[in-house]
Amino acid sequence: LAARKRAYGFASLLDTSFRIDGDFRALCTPGTIVCRCEDVTAAELALHQGWRSAKLQTRAGMGACQGRVCGTACQFLYGWEAPGLREPVFPTSAAVLAQLPND
Repeated sequence: LAARKRAYGFASLLDTSFRIDGDFRALCTPGTIVCRCEDVTAAELALHQGWRSAKLQTRAGMGACQGRVCGTACQFLYGWEAPGLREPVFPTSAAVLAQLPND
């Protein structure tokens, strides 16, 4: 639990230090490549209402990074929720799991 607390503290520090200003959205032009793995441009993504539609029609998020780069970019640019993004997982011991409440 202590390692997880330190990791969350570090993540919070990174978020505070490197948060992207919303004004950067203006730098994205229709020709900007948002999904590098599948060469999907902002113009192609702008035609869709959400992440699922964009992913099915353009293959954004289906390349080598599996949406780790373009999924976050789409969240920033379009406000889409990308439910398929993989969150970091922390290993745990059986002793920690045994201490969890049964409910």
